[in-house]
Amino acid sequence: MAHDLCQQIRLLEAADPTAPITVFVSSPGGNVRAGLAIYDTMRLSPCPIHTVCLELAASMGAIIFMGGDERRMAPHAELMIHDPLIPQGAGGSALALQETSRRLMRTRKALTQILSDRSGLSAKRVQTLTAKDTYLSAERAVELGFAHSILTSTKETAHV
Repeated sequence: MAHDLCQQIRLLEAADPTAPITVFVSSPGGNVRAGLAIYDTMRLSPCPIHTVCLELAASMGAIIFMGGDERRMAPHAELMIHDPLIPQGAGGSALALQETSRRLMRTRKALTQILSDRSGLSAKRVQTLTAKDTYLSAERAVELGFAHSILTSTKETAHV
């Protein structure tokens, strides 16, 4: 799915590198690497990228949402941010666990940087928020800088 979305963005930018692209996000999250591929594709595109959060953008879904140049949320949508989790099936020797921990901390640093850069919050404030599952209403997401605005009509959505 990540590959398909990245390919769609590339096709749209090839057709018109100045036309805005709108990405609707409704996601419980997922694979960190796949999510970062989508985020990077969005940020590297010459097209203005608009993201719209519908329902819930959680975990990596929130990171993808943050890739938008203009970020809007539906009135009842939520963002959920948290620190990355230990990969399923992680185990093995003490050295293997130590390496998993190092990779997890690198990922945490990268995700913190994205959230900090895109919201304008300090890295320390972001880490306080991501220390647990933090759910943000559309209003709170705007207050904290994670979103720019809340959609107010279906006509507005059509012109995003």
